[in-house]
Amino acid sequence: MFEKKFQDFGLNFEIQETQNSPSKIQSEFNDEINNIDTTLFNYYQKISTQFKSAYFLLNVFSDDKQQTIGYARVVEDDYYWNLYEIFINKNYREMGLGTRLFEYISFVSSKNNFQIRTYALPSDRQAKNFYESNAITAKLLIMEKKREHNRYRP
Repeated sequence: MFEKKFQDFGLNFEIQETQNSPSKIQSEFNDEINNIDTTLFNYYQKISTQFKSAYFLLNVFSDDKQQTIGYARVVEDDYYWNLYEIFINKNYREMGLGTRLFEYISFVSSKNNFQIRTYALPSDRQAKNFYESNAITAKLLIMEKKREHNRYRP
């Protein structure tokens, strides 16, 4: 069972489900992805915002303060939960928190009889590695001219 609340690294975390966009951290995601491919990012934003979204926020609690350090955006269709965005603040990466968030979303989606489908920019190697490490594999590749910017781990 995947819990909404958990402790790790001496910190308390909680996953919160909401219909409201986490605008501050979503802006961090947008800035990071926009640097990879502005044209493709703008296209994605145009088509993906036409649908109603559910958000899963990853919050950390310290000194009686709550801070949203990550989130995921899911759009439901007839068969899938389409995971359009998953993001963890740079200060909290490489700690397994993205995987914890992804596993929780996968658990909730399977309880509701949906499978996860996700998307990544072609040159976003970091996203591809993350999804493959979480048992998500490519089913369809859309081939285009090579992108100018690639996102690799520094």
